Amino acid sequence: MSASIISFCISLYSLTLSVESNFVDEERAYELKAVLEMKHRAAEMIWGGILLLCLGLTVKEQIDGVVARSGSMVVEKNKKQT
Repeated sequence: MSASIISFCISLYSLTLSVESNFVDEERAYELKAVLEMKHRAAEMIWGGILLLCLGLTVKEQIDGVVARSGSMVVEKNKKQT
């Protein structure tokens, strides 16, 4: 739940920066426009990376659980056969 709230806030922050950069006059404040665009992309990329890391860890944990259960099944089957 907390990841969803943080994700929503980051998305709003990123959207705000994107909209603000559209209102900035490129001829007069090119540097400000570039900074806003850079912050917008950085926020998206960093949060996306964090979510990807969490997803990867969750998938790894699920795979490890399946491997452990199947390993214990094989051990039990071998005990019954002997």
